[in-house]
Amino acid sequence: VDYIRTRFYPWVDVTAHGARGDGEADDTEAIQTALNILALGGARGGGTVYVPKGRYRVTSTLRIGTGVHMVGDSGIGGQVGGPDNNRGVSEIFASGYQGPVIENMDTAGGNDGISLRRLRIVGPQGTATSTFGAALSFRATVGNCAGIVVESCAIWRGGRAGIELHRTSVSWVRSCFVGGNGAMACGILMSDAPDNHIV
Repeated sequence: VDYIRTRFYPWVDVTAHGARGDGEADDTEAIQTALNILALGGARGGGTVYVPKGRYRVTSTLRIGTGVHMVGDSGIGGQVGGPDNNRGVSEIFASGYQGPVIENMDTAGGNDGISLRRLRIVGPQGTATSTFGAALSFRATVGNCAGIVVESCAIWRGGRAGIELHRTSVSWVRSCFVGGNGAMACGILMSDAPDNHIV
């Protein structure tokens, strides 16, 4: 966390904007406010949104912009105990809607240089009949997303997939666990995505 803090400055803590991480409060607005501060903070934009350990309930999709990095406070080892088994990690989980937990902000033109690290992402309940794309979705319809990194994360309960990469390039999925409740068609769904890497 300290390495990311110094590399991707400025640094915003979601709890400073009202996120509680108690598994009950709706933390959507607080987390989105933190994301917007960095995404819309000037011509260059960018920085790090820090998600301390806790369970953060969101009731609509979070949207992340160019140059913004989300980092939690947990290693991959504590994140894979099942979609309902929190073990003191930084978890963001969907509640009461069908859609991605996190997606890039500009789904037309695309966003570049986004990363998610050391987070546990849990999609909506009841995804066996859902049609949304993925728990994490990075895509563009006319442009391109470049330099997307998902690292040391656990993703549970996707729709068609845990992670969707559409019209992305030079992007990485590293040291991640993707699992579900039998609803996911695949772990990682890539389309029109040259020079991407899964390791």
